Amino acid sequence: MNLITRETALLMLIAVISLPSPAQRNGGPVPNSNLTTVRREDIENRRWRIAKYRGIEINNSGQMQEMVNTNRPAEIAFANGQVHGSPGCGGLVGTYTISGDKLISDVDILLAGLCPSNQFDQSSLVMKALKGERRIEKDGSNILLLDKNGAAMVLLVPL
Repeated sequence: MNLITRETALLMLIAVISLPSPAQRNGGPVPNSNLTTVRREDIENRRWRIAKYRGIEINNSGQMQEMVNTNRPAEIAFANGQVHGSPGCGGLVGTYTISGDKLISDVDILLAGLCPSNQFDQSSLVMKALKGERRIEKDGSNILLLDKNGAAMVLLVPL
């Protein structure tokens, strides 16, 4: 049986501690960043531009896709438990609740006409990134919606 010296054990511990968290490897927030917990009044009763979103689909490497800028104008508003807006093509409708730093939303796309496939892709991915339970963090005047692992899913910028 091999014995590990204290120095080797210490080096192994430092190496493990230095590894990035799953959230950091997936483009999530870095500890000690400028993120602060948001209050209900920080997000409700105002319009937001959906500036970036993360695709839910897993690419061939098994990693979550990076946050991408919206190609088409997209916006959202949260008021009285209702979600309204546009993910880029069509309408965005649904419900939400806020409890502490958690936003739980059930949103869908409402189409009333033609939506070209490239525009529908953005709308579909924005909807998926918004849907479900998200942790709300404030970054200056912007809002980040994070998944359960701390990876940023949606960046909201005030309008």
